[in-house]
Amino acid sequence: MRILLIEAPSLHGDGTGQTRALLPLGLAALAATLAPAHEVGLLLPDTLATDLTGAAALDALADRVLAERPELVGIGLTSATFGRARGLTAALAARAPELPLLLGGVHATVAPAAALHASAAHAALAGEADRTLPALLRQLAHGIPLRKARLPGLWRQAPGAGPGTTPQIVPPPRSAAFPALDRLPLPRRAGVIGPPLPASAFSGLTTSRGCCFDCSFCAAARLGGGRVRFRPLPQVLAEVDELRTRWAVPSLFFHDSVLTLSRPRTLALAAGLAARSPALPFTGQTRIDRIDPELLDHLARAGCQQLMYGVETGSPRTGERIGKPLDQAAVRRVARWTRERGILPAAFFIVGFPWETAEDLAATREVALGSGFDAVHLFSAHPLPGSRLGDEFPLDLAGPLDFRTPQRNFTTLPDAEYQQRFTALAADFAAHNLAQVQRRLAWPAGG
Repeated sequence: MRILLIEAPSLHGDGTGQTRALLPLGLAALAATLAPAHEVGLLLPDTLATDLTGAAALDALADRVLAERPELVGIGLTSATFGRARGLTAALAARAPELPLLLGGVHATVAPAAALHASAAHAALAGEADRTLPALLRQLAHGIPLRKARLPGLWRQAPGAGPGTTPQIVPPPRSAAFPALDRLPLPRRAGVIGPPLPASAFSGLTTSRGCCFDCSFCAAARLGGGRVRFRPLPQVLAEVDELRTRWAVPSLFFHDSVLTLSRPRTLALAAGLAARSPALPFTGQTRIDRIDPELLDHLARAGCQQLMYGVETGSPRTGERIGKPLDQAAVRRVARWTRERGILPAAFFIVGFPWETAEDLAATREVALGSGFDAVHLFSAHPLPGSRLGDEFPLDLAGPLDFRTPQRNFTTLPDAEYQQRFTALAADFAAHNLAQVQRRLAWPAGG
């Protein structure tokens, strides 16, 4: 069967072909489970030199999809990209009404009924689909239409119904089981449709799935059932070797929610990476409370060049409300430890939570710019579906979301004031980051 897996285009498809030149690991993992039993292609609109911002952009993208003659289209989406995915399903359904359209990914997991109700897709697979998607394709191969398929985790439009009909859950009414990670093949990085991607596009990998921290703004804990499942380290290191030899990646990026969650496992991973000569430089994401000097020593020897910390806020009351209590002394201490070992400390910050005031934004600015980070990244808060914050403040997904801008205001501030304060804060972050680059390269200020 000819399967086309598509990553829903983001808001930033500006026609440069460089908006997101990264392979989505979720789709690559699915492609690996489907091949060689099926012919699988990956279409990544954000890597194409195509303007995705105009009114006719999704129509043109639909024509591009149909040119591949797929027998089933699967669209991976997040809540941020749902607006574009919805438009793509409408364009595809208008051109090929009998083509099975299947939604998957984060948004299809946390809001499957809403996603189907608002789109022209026929079904949505909630949860990790490494095992359920092959099972669904077996049903289709036996002549069962997508709208009559029965599978745990599969939501579908009722037979004979069109877009806008509330879907029903397919019995049995239970979630799909999580796949055993040690039985899954390595992600399939071949089969990307379009111009060749740079080697750096293939640098991503994970050592685990899931998150055990229930931060109120994030749905990750709910997606994974509140637990973390680890891949066998020999399998991870085999993937590192494949990335080095077959794909010639210049560096690695570990996409784990918290790379250093398990200290013994992180030490073992660092030892395995350090044993490969030369060690590939790598970046990972972690938390302030999951790092220590000895662990940083081992990570530095293994090739770690940057650690990205989810600090999120400089406001003590916001830290309590989002489930990440703030310890400013620990933030400064960890940034210093990291920098002393030649690893660049970076941090993520979010402002614009519904209860925040100008004082909260100012507190975040102080911590972000005064704690010794080499790079700081700013995002505007959105109460995403599947998160506790989204439960409390439901979000209208009428259009795509851009977390990098004050696109929507949920704070106590007037809209114009929030936009002004966010824009000024973003400018301060950018100036800080530029100054750090100049410091590392010994450039004179203004040069």
